[in-house]
Amino acid sequence: MDRKLKLLIVEDSEDDCLLVAYALRQAGLRCDHTRIHSAGSFREALRSADWDLIISDYNLPDFSAPEALAILNEARLDIPFIVISGTVDEETVIKLMKSGARDCVMKDHLARLPSAIERELKEAEARRQLRRVEEQFRQAQKMEAIGRLASGVAHDFNNLLTIITGFAQLALLEPNPAQSGLEQILRASERAASLTRQLLVFSRQQALDVRVFDLNLLIHDLEKMIRRVIGEDIEIRTIFHDPEALVKVDPNQIEQVVLNLVVNSRDAMP
Repeated sequence: MDRKLKLLIVEDSEDDCLLVAYALRQAGLRCDHTRIHSAGSFREALRSADWDLIISDYNLPDFSAPEALAILNEARLDIPFIVISGTVDEETVIKLMKSGARDCVMKDHLARLPSAIERELKEAEARRQLRRVEEQFRQAQKMEAIGRLASGVAHDFNNLLTIITGFAQLALLEPNPAQSGLEQILRASERAASLTRQLLVFSRQQALDVRVFDLNLLIHDLEKMIRRVIGEDIEIRTIFHDPEALVKVDPNQIEQVVLNLVVNSRDAMP
């Protein structure tokens, strides 16, 4: 092992505890061990630290391995649990294994303990790796479902925006007292369309629109929308880059970044 093991020993005898620690050192296992001998101290130990392994004497004056196993199962912790005993019969061993013990080692055969520990540590790591893979798979499924939902919403919303934009453009073909308002509707529709493109990019149904453009112009066009977003009680000062601030990215993505920063800044103010 390239690190010290954190070992919790359930044992009422200090001498027996030291004997176990000595057997592990002789086998080349480096351990920091803590000895407890009651249900209360066992519960507290489980709450207060992350343990690599638990070794428990089968029977203590006020506690036992089966009781410790019950507490461990109740806590839903996957910590390898090995029982050490002087005399247990085969039926008892079977019950212990069914309750969650990983192995049972006789006190007069402690030489077998290090190999049992190494095996259980490897199996525990394999179980952790399996849980990580399963969680990644579940997360991927969730993201796929969200992507499908986002795609459907974006397409439906785009259809509505097409109608709004079309009628606004028709109304602007002739002199109209509401021209300024119609122009605002068109600009807002264009922003909304860029958001739907973001959703489609997120759902992987539309490629990024990467091109060279001037950041100064983008910020200038965004400024009116930003002022409406943050309200009148916050001052905005825009400092443009001189000369042109040419970048090669998707402008819709940059707009979203700027708007997110503005909204976060607004929310962080007193």
